[in-house]
Amino acid sequence: MSRLRTLALVLCSASALACGESTSPQDASPPEVSIVMPAPGVVTGTITLVADASDDRGVTVVEWKVNGALLPAPDSTAPYEHAWNTALSGPGIYVWSAVARDAAGKGTESTGVTYQVAP
Repeated sequence: MSRLRTLALVLCSASALACGESTSPQDASPPEVSIVMPAPGVVTGTITLVADASDDRGVTVVEWKVNGALLPAPDSTAPYEHAWNTALSGPGIYVWSAVARDAAGKGTESTGVTYQVAP
């Protein structure tokens, strides 16, 4: 190995920044998320579910789940909302949750919130 290459390897080992590596810390924290509106209880008509989500590096998307099933309507901008027409769901008990994801792919699911659609 040439002396110049050996010197370059020593310099790279001593200074990751000199070799083009980032010194910013890795994303170690998953997002935080909770459903903040409406309060649990009996609901009718069209209601708007609102989730509060945050992350040290930014939330990229909030997805919605009802009774464990992921809905095909993610929201990528705050405020994170989903309109639910309860007339299309029919009477019953529904447990909603929100899943927040960050740019690193980390995700967190909120505690479920229970709503009842009356007959």
